Amino acid sequence: MSQTCQKKRCGALFILLLPLVILISIILIPWFIQIHFYNITATQNIEQIQRYHRANQALPQLRAQLNNPIIDTATIQKQYVRAKTPALAAATIQRKIKKLINQHHAVLESTQNISGRRYKKTAEKPVKIKIKVRMRSNIEALAAILYELETGEPTLFIDNLSLRKRNGRRIKKGSLSISFDLYGYQSK
Repeated sequence: MSQTCQKKRCGALFILLLPLVILISIILIPWFIQIHFYNITATQNIEQIQRYHRANQALPQLRAQLNNPIIDTATIQKQYVRAKTPALAAATIQRKIKKLINQHHAVLESTQNISGRRYKKTAEKPVKIKIKVRMRSNIEALAAILYELETGEPTLFIDNLSLRKRNGRRIKKGSLSISFDLYGYQSK
């Protein structure tokens, strides 16, 4: 009888404690999860506030740098065509074009300085040097030439690009007729 009684007591105790354990787990587990979430969020917010404080402390120094920029004249000068006169600057650009076209096995038909006689070199503005280029090439060589012209030094810009198929033939090596304007600026 004592075993039966003991089993009954254990069963009654289990039945009594089971709803209590279920009730506690329904209430406490979500509560602990919520507390953990709030702790993580609070930590992230504290870190963000610290980043804002560091950025705010660096703000006066950054404003001073903006007001007094460090000008790297060597880098800026590389962007310009270096020559004493606009005519020499145009010749420099024409030599660069000829060299690139020959490197890529294209055919240079002509280059022409179309800047005109409007060279008004002032202290504020550099002189714009403009060259008209006519050539024959395939599309792959043209892409390489244009890429090198626009990404190299001095900085040159391509404008009015025109591509024509030659004599109605299928596109073969050297069968595109190409013309474009190329311009850069002469250094002061």
